[in-house]
Amino acid sequence: MMRYLKAMGHKFLLKWPPGLAEVVLSIYHSWRRHSTSLPNPLLRDCSNRHIKDMMLMSLSCMELQLDQWLLTKGRSSAVSPRNCPAGVVNSRFGPDFPGTHFLGDLLQLSFASSQRDLFEDGWLEFVVRVYWLKARFLALQGDMEQALENYDICTEMLQSSTAIQAEAGAEQRDIVIRLPNLHNDSVVSLEEIDKNLKSLERCQSLEEIQRLYEAGDYESVVHLLRPTLCTSGFDRAKHLEFMTSIPERPAQLLLLQDSLLRLKDHQQCFECSDVALNEAVQQMGNVSEAAAKEEWVATVTQLLLGIEQALSADSSGSILKESSSATGLIRLTNNLIQIIDCSMAVQEEPKEPHVSSVLPWIILHRIIWQEEDTFHSLCHQQQLQNPEDEVMSETPMLPSSLMLLNTAHEYLGRRSWCCNSDGALLRFYVRVLQKELTASTSEDTHPYKEELETALEQCFYCLYSFPSKKSKARYLEEHSAQQVDLIWEDALFMFEYFKPKTLPEFDSYKTSTVSADLANLLKRIATIVPRTERPALSLDKVSAYIEGTSAEVPCLPEGADPSPPVVNELYYLLADYHFKNKEQSKAIKFYMHDICICPDRFDSWAGMALARASRIQDKLNSNELKSDGPIWKHATPVLNCFRRALEIDSSNLSLWIEYGTMSYALHSFASRQLKQWKGELPSELVQQMESRRDSMLETARHCFTSAARCEGDGDEEEWLIHYMLGKVAEKQQQPPAIYLLHYRQAGHYLHEEAARYPKKIHYHNPPELAMEALEVYFRLHASILKLLGKPDSGVGAEVLVNFMKEAAEGPFARGEEKNTPKASEKEKACLVDEDSHSSAGTLPGPGASLPSSSGPGLTSPPYTATPIDHDYVKCKKPHQQATPDERSQDSTAVALSDSSSTQDFFNEPPSSLEGSRKPYAEKRLPMPSSQPGPSGKDLPGATEERGKTEESLESTEGFRATEQGSQKPAADSLASACIPVKPPASAPALWDGRKRGDPPGESAAFPQGLPAGAEEQRQFLTEQCIASFRLCLSRFPQHYKSLYRLAFLYTYSKTHRVSGRRAARVWRGVVSSQGLQTSLRVGGPNEDRLAPLKVLGGSPGRDGRGRCRRRDQSKSDPAFQVRGTAGLREE
Repeated sequence: MMRYLKAMGHKFLLKWPPGLAEVVLSIYHSWRRHSTSLPNPLLRDCSNRHIKDMMLMSLSCMELQLDQWLLTKGRSSAVSPRNCPAGVVNSRFGPDFPGTHFLGDLLQLSFASSQRDLFEDGWLEFVVRVYWLKARFLALQGDMEQALENYDICTEMLQSSTAIQAEAGAEQRDIVIRLPNLHNDSVVSLEEIDKNLKSLERCQSLEEIQRLYEAGDYESVVHLLRPTLCTSGFDRAKHLEFMTSIPERPAQLLLLQDSLLRLKDHQQCFECSDVALNEAVQQMGNVSEAAAKEEWVATVTQLLLGIEQALSADSSGSILKESSSATGLIRLTNNLIQIIDCSMAVQEEPKEPHVSSVLPWIILHRIIWQEEDTFHSLCHQQQLQNPEDEVMSETPMLPSSLMLLNTAHEYLGRRSWCCNSDGALLRFYVRVLQKELTASTSEDTHPYKEELETALEQCFYCLYSFPSKKSKARYLEEHSAQQVDLIWEDALFMFEYFKPKTLPEFDSYKTSTVSADLANLLKRIATIVPRTERPALSLDKVSAYIEGTSAEVPCLPEGADPSPPVVNELYYLLADYHFKNKEQSKAIKFYMHDICICPDRFDSWAGMALARASRIQDKLNSNELKSDGPIWKHATPVLNCFRRALEIDSSNLSLWIEYGTMSYALHSFASRQLKQWKGELPSELVQQMESRRDSMLETARHCFTSAARCEGDGDEEEWLIHYMLGKVAEKQQQPPAIYLLHYRQAGHYLHEEAARYPKKIHYHNPPELAMEALEVYFRLHASILKLLGKPDSGVGAEVLVNFMKEAAEGPFARGEEKNTPKASEKEKACLVDEDSHSSAGTLPGPGASLPSSSGPGLTSPPYTATPIDHDYVKCKKPHQQATPDERSQDSTAVALSDSSSTQDFFNEPPSSLEGSRKPYAEKRLPMPSSQPGPSGKDLPGATEERGKTEESLESTEGFRATEQGSQKPAADSLASACIPVKPPASAPALWDGRKRGDPPGESAAFPQGLPAGAEEQRQFLTEQCIASFRLCLSRFPQHYKSLYRLAFLYTYSKTHRVSGRRAARVWRGVVSSQGLQTSLRVGGPNEDRLAPLKVLGGSPGRDGRGRCRRRDQSKSDPAFQVRGTAGLREE
């Protein structure tokens, strides 16, 4: 290795192939680690040739090593002085710099330079190279004084050689030593030494400047560096050529700019940065080496950042207004355009350094905007001076400053660069658009509002990918830019821009709440809400109040900071979104957070009450509860939320109804549990359950009584309030006249709300309030029939007759609708309202037209809800739901689309019905049950008038029963829906050979007079009840309650009981073909309903499961206001 290195030392002044220098240096390091030391030229203990070869070899390799160190320093010198502290020089070259042998070998070379006889003619060249090496190494170490001495020695040696040539009379020429294998300082001459001396002086000054900067003496830094800027065009070429040789120039420019920023002298900072940027742009375009170009690119980027900081800090815009000369702005503009042009001209994958910052666009916008503002001011002044001049009215165009930003977004977006610099351009664009949009007080006055909003939404889409790709508008382009993180300052305007104009109420339509995309954005905003150290209402306190473990009403603690407007609405909007999308757990979570911010917000308490209540409904509907513990555990928070909401606003009608309906549902549950398990429970638990049952019923009474006092939007809620008050009064065993009067009032208000009374109710599209009117009519007569079965009902027959006569002569029985449309319109086919759920793909069953007048949340939507709407809606007024013409089309529906015709189980000659309407003196008593009837399906007790033509009743259409609850045979019938049944089409008619007559449901004159005897009065009233049930069946053949009430009557009544076979056929009609038999579960809470069928030898069916209730059918009873469970199983 030594012989190889000696040979390469002799060839050092020749140009080596690329890569050979690294190989030689690597071999030298390997050899030097195993060699003790170089031969001592003073001792001459070996041959002169060996000493000479070893010295030349060591000098060459040490020059290569120093060149490597200088290259490393050059690559790291692009770091801004703001980020790289001074004094850390050696750390760049490793912890072992300069190595174990470098200083000792350098000393041996110095000794050898004094031995002229060793090198003979090559001595001068050797000496100059040795001191050139020492000077540069000492400068690299920062020892400027020693470096200057060694440079002086080099200068003296070269000058002395020139003097010797002059004495000898030879031609004088400067000695130049070329070192072709070095990258830095490869030429040694008097001119190069002079350059290095000047550079060393400047470096010495830069170090002093760096020390001043670190000491905080920024004024001195500015005082020293400001004169180095070329502020005029005089001798610019010489200045640039001179500055090209200064490697520390980028650091000087950045130190000057940063010092002015720290002094907050933004005016001078802008002016100096403009000049410095001009110099840096020129240097960036002139240099060709990658390392130097990269350094100047970093300098240009940093200077642009400083200019933007200075302009941003100047809120008044005085910097650009008071700029020293228009020439400076022109120069700055040209440089910015040049930078933009160079950056946009690079390839997709640039191979050389380039400015990727978007700051040139932003600074250029500021300059253009300032010029526009100046121009508008001049025009305004001119108009004030010459008011008689007419101003030409032209269509306003988008300002050039905004067009520039729009163009910048478009051009950068094509290359997915619009979010470069952490989205600085688009963030700035959003702030500009925000200021522009908010400057206009009226929405109509802004001349290009649509263009601004389009640009704004495009910025949001690129920055935060909002809205999502699937739901974005067509005018939004896909730039595939890298998203940036959302920060709180940017989220404030974004929230204000996209949030609903008015906060949705807990019972408003789903269309009023936020979209799924906006909900996701709100969740992102919720994660960056700044925390406060001030006291706040905790979730634990809110939970304790709701769960009932604390009686302290939640309120903001003293000293709490007022929340920002965004936070005041953020959590409520999220809760409202989840609530109206039936994600109750998430809704409850955000409602809790909102209550911590706004503890007195009524809609949050109301929405959370309804959201929590919905969790009880599945349990109440399951019919498989083994313990009522979970129900009451969840019921306490629900009732507390209702109570707190109504404490805040006691005038909300819909929430009173919801509260009362929920209480009624819990009463029904407690009553059912008592009936089923009373004999198996300890007396203490029985007393507790009885207390709960009674308290819930009393709460329901209080709620509906309070609802009656509230002022609603018209009287559309009145019928429901009276209906529920009647049910509660009946449960509380109040005088019959009270609840019968409530039922009568319910029917009256239904008529005032223009209820429809069609001859046949369409199963999938019942007319407005048709099912409700039928239910109220049925409930009145069912209650009277129960009173007739009691030995001492507490009400006289005359009172009952008055109620029944009024009902029989009322609008429902006579089919007299309010504002009845023309007959020709009634002949039209039934049409589904375009706003109904049918248009949204949902086909509700009978009774689905029950209005949600009890409010949203747990109630069902009105039939006129928008197709995409949800269940939590207010009941629309009749004029909002359908026009009279539209309603009339529903009133005459005769055929059911999916129900095949089946025989009515209660067909009988029309003479029977007529007889029931005659005065009692002309009426024959019904036949005893032991006598055979005229047919297997004749109703017992019906009058047979021989000699008259017997006509069968109109056959009912396909039977659809509603789900049966756990009700006792002696109680009132209230049930829910079941699976529709379509019997075989080949079933023979029960009245073969008989002529079909008119339906029995046509209203006839109510019989006049009342029998004298009590038993005869009971029979007379029973017959009228039978006729009323048959009227219900003629209107709606699927009304299983009427079927059940008649079947129960024929099984247990002493006066109307029929034979076992005939009664069994009636019961099988009730439970036929997947009807009630699927809802009457053997061994369950409905087992008592099967008693009559068991007695008659019927079978409950093999299914034995009780969860077949159709969701929409359960609403045929207005008591099913809480998802079909309020008032469930009350018989």
